[in-house]
Amino acid sequence: MMNRIFEFDPAVYPFRLWVGMNVAPEDIKEKFWAWNIGDDTISDITDNNLSMDNVAATTYPVCCREDNWIGAFVHIRRKDKCSVGVMAHEASHVCDFLSDRFGLVGEIDKLFSHGEARAYFIEWVANCINQVKTGKIRE
Repeated sequence: MMNRIFEFDPAVYPFRLWVGMNVAPEDIKEKFWAWNIGDDTISDITDNNLSMDNVAATTYPVCCREDNWIGAFVHIRRKDKCSVGVMAHEASHVCDFLSDRFGLVGEIDKLFSHGEARAYFIEWVANCINQVKTGKIRE
């Protein structure tokens, strides 16, 4: 289970979430292209993109090589350090990427009252990350 990348479909957004734990760099590069947010292009993932050995988890905007789905890959690097806070942190990054792509942010002065869609999405992402961390995948 350690090297497997799990795919999650939020169903309501044309977006995918992948979560893996201790996945080898060559497996990540084989599965994904890097999604370049600034210009909406793809490129090969480089070793520099993956060289964050000292973090508990990290999030990458990606495009799946197999089916061209755009989404985010959350890589759990240190299970022992991947706390609830880290999962919330990474879920927030995933939500930011989705929000940038699909405009989930409400009016700036009413973000709290219009933030329910974002809050549910962050909860869903954090639950997906936790499923992989704990090995309790709901397929």
